Amino acid sequence: MDPCPTCRSSDPVTVPGPHPGGHHAKLVCGACGRWLRWLPRPRPQTSAEGFRRGSGLAPPDGRLPPLAGTDRQVAYALTVRAGMLRRLRDALSPDAYRALRGIADAPWWLANRDRPAEALRWPATWFEPAEFSGSKGGGNSVDPGGRP
Repeated sequence: MDPCPTCRSSDPVTVPGPHPGGHHAKLVCGACGRWLRWLPRPRPQTSAEGFRRGSGLAPPDGRLPPLAGTDRQVAYALTVRAGMLRRLRDALSPDAYRALRGIADAPWWLANRDRPAEALRWPATWFEPAEFSGSKGGGNSVDPGGRP
């Protein structure tokens, strides 16, 4: 980080928002209080561990797992997930469909919302490379059922 242009201090302080204009937070000089810059809203991190936690098969009672993400992502992903599950039920193997139902990562649902079954971006951390195969229609995506 560059030093403060006023006092040359290298001690910035983050001031959380909300701020005018909807800014998330601002960075100010810790010595003189001069505004340095607006800070972006942090994006939720989607880690391999987060995908693994969400990759469990749907509970046997048929309930879907709660979605993880920002409030806006979760709200939109609930609608997307319902539509995708209806659309892909017959296009995927039973095991792949159960794995799909178990995905709890809202950004994943949003990123894959317009993809056909054979183009879904299955997290590679769920499966061994030998298990990469297509859906019922073929293709190069991952079929958690391991069928060729």
